[in-house]
Amino acid sequence: MSESKADDALLRAGGIARRSAKTDPATTGELVAIPFQHPALEGRTVVRLVEGSLDAAVDAEMSALGFAPSGEKTAVGRTRKRALGFPAWALVNHPTKARFALEVMREFRKAATRVSTKPGHAKDAFAEIAKTLERSVPEFMPSYWEEVGRVFLTEEATNLAAQCFEKARAAERAYKLPVDEDLRAAAYLEFTAAGAVPAKSLSGYASDLVAAFGPKEAERRFLELNLQRIKAGIAPWTGMAKELAKLSKAAGRGAEAETAFLAEVLASPSLKKAPPDFWASYRTALVRLAGESDEAKRRVLWLFPEPRGFEKFLPSWLDLLEEIGAVEAVTASGEAPRFASALTRFVTYAEGWGDRETPLSPKYFALLEALAPALAKLGEPLDLASFQRWGDEGVYSPDVLETALELGLALAPPKGEGPSISLGDFFSKDPVRLSEHPDYGKLLTQAVGLRFGRADFEACAKGKKGLVAARRSHLMSVVARLDEGALPSLKNSLETLTESTSAATFAEFPEAAAAIEKVDVGRALARSLRGGIIDELSWPDYEAALAALSGPKAEVEIHGTRQNPLVRAGRKVIVFEGSARKKELDLPAIAREPSHIVYLDGDLLLGFYDAKEHKEQGLWASRAKTPFPFDMRLHGTPDAAAVPGGGVTTGEQVVQSGDTPEKLRWKDFVTDGATFWHRHGSWNERMKLVEFDPATGEVRARVVARLRARGIGEDRPLRAHRGGADAARRSRGLAPRRAGRPRRAVREARREGRRRRGHPHRPEDVAR
Repeated sequence: MSESKADDALLRAGGIARRSAKTDPATTGELVAIPFQHPALEGRTVVRLVEGSLDAAVDAEMSALGFAPSGEKTAVGRTRKRALGFPAWALVNHPTKARFALEVMREFRKAATRVSTKPGHAKDAFAEIAKTLERSVPEFMPSYWEEVGRVFLTEEATNLAAQCFEKARAAERAYKLPVDEDLRAAAYLEFTAAGAVPAKSLSGYASDLVAAFGPKEAERRFLELNLQRIKAGIAPWTGMAKELAKLSKAAGRGAEAETAFLAEVLASPSLKKAPPDFWASYRTALVRLAGESDEAKRRVLWLFPEPRGFEKFLPSWLDLLEEIGAVEAVTASGEAPRFASALTRFVTYAEGWGDRETPLSPKYFALLEALAPALAKLGEPLDLASFQRWGDEGVYSPDVLETALELGLALAPPKGEGPSISLGDFFSKDPVRLSEHPDYGKLLTQAVGLRFGRADFEACAKGKKGLVAARRSHLMSVVARLDEGALPSLKNSLETLTESTSAATFAEFPEAAAAIEKVDVGRALARSLRGGIIDELSWPDYEAALAALSGPKAEVEIHGTRQNPLVRAGRKVIVFEGSARKKELDLPAIAREPSHIVYLDGDLLLGFYDAKEHKEQGLWASRAKTPFPFDMRLHGTPDAAAVPGGGVTTGEQVVQSGDTPEKLRWKDFVTDGATFWHRHGSWNERMKLVEFDPATGEVRARVVARLRARGIGEDRPLRAHRGGADAARRSRGLAPRRAGRPRRAVREARREGRRRRGHPHRPEDVAR
């Protein structure tokens, strides 16, 4: 980024640019440091940083507060211009009433501190202050509400800032206050550059300017305001072009005004979101400007705006590209391949989520056909992705790809690890060539599998020879699964067939109906019985303990670790060791509603909320009268392993009965009984084990890559300890689960669903 662009970006963000920075003098000025002294602050100097055009007002403000200048003013940088704020405006313009402004500043600052955390409460507080001022000094209201708006702008609460700006203008009208148009223009410029001036207010401001200055000066001021707004990154507002045209006509200016305005704003990125009426109003001027300037033509070619109402807007923009000679321009510059890629992304843009229900514009295919000779001559493989999902995975339109192949154009390989063809969109071409393509043909088959049986897809697919083989392959694969798994798999496959097929489907593919008749349901039943069913499993000690507990069984809770699961009912806790019952304990009375209970190092550790102290507390059962501040996070059924020398580890530091740690966390770990390792890895790298010291919880420097090379696992078998819900699933014995935890089949089904939809796995799935 160049220094000038960096300075502009810094100023737009509210920062301070270099003194030597070349910035727009209409919106920026020197930042001046002004030193002051006060009799009550002997030997100390107060320095105010202020934009240069306000230095006289700041002098007056500080003088009213008893400060006197104590040195020369020094320019230290450049900053955005802003209007005189509150209470400075009151001190300068109404010094005899300024005490009303000063009296509310304590409450004002208090409300301002709440904007970042509780903006709604802050808004209410500001409204109460406004009521106080309104009763005594209504003439202060415009300045006051502008200052409130600035407070919201510092926290980027643009909508609230816009509301405050509107209240300032409403106060001017309600109390028929005299207006300094230069000061109001500065406020408009300040707030509009931050995107905090509603379109309705801008439209009304045009009429105010005409009444105050006449048509010529009004047009100049309003034009400058909108220029700065667009350059600040704010898209033109609906109706702006009509207001400017009205002012230009009244000022006696015509087409040259439109052309000059477009030349100023055409480079602004904010035009990408300009409303359709902007382009409709300036269409003639845009064509004229593109004809007069090659630079302007290039900017129009590569702009590709995406306004609301994009589908209705698109044909007119494609007509514009044709009218200004887009094909000839990109052919002459050698940029036809890049333009074809950008044009494809542009025409397949969708404003919302969901599948496209209408065909792509015929004008796009006409432009692609016109570009074909230049593209074929260059011989560069084309990237015709509609858009990229997850950063690098391409999504492709079947009609676009089939058209390119019809034109004899080479296609670049699909992007990313999980590219896809979007058959959810409306498509009309028979993808005969696409189905035979070595790369995209495979994607087409995958896409058919995801959309098979859906009404919209079947309607588009009807009669298309390029999809017959893929549809047959998918249908036969579903039928084949009927005879591969146990009863749950059979049930799922039958549901899939029921939902995605009809009599017409089997009339089209009679071989599928014949294959279904050969399916033997008995084989699926036999696989289920051989694998075992959940009713065959039991835990006698747990069931006996549950039966012995008094009170409603609905209140029974499961806690603890995998090594020592716990059952709680009321004040009673039964501790298990593995699957055998170990002991029965009573909960200390102080922990009325414990959120977490674990059995560590031979003692019961509880986490609970102390309503009296208003904080989370911890408590050992053996020390029932000495709670301590404690934060315990327990998810699922975690692990805790004994550490040589005493105590246990939960994957981090050692814990012994009686310890009072500030917090306790669970983390996946592996141990051979003497050494401990964390699992380390992310979704895009292989899992590895990192040794940690259970005494401190700190990771040691060496990374274990090959444990077997050290003989570990031969005489000292490794045991994986997993925190969270996975621990219970990987337990050798049947540990109690929390109600509602997803079973393995559910998790596997979710992972399969993500894979089929093209979604990346979770990090832990890849690590496995």
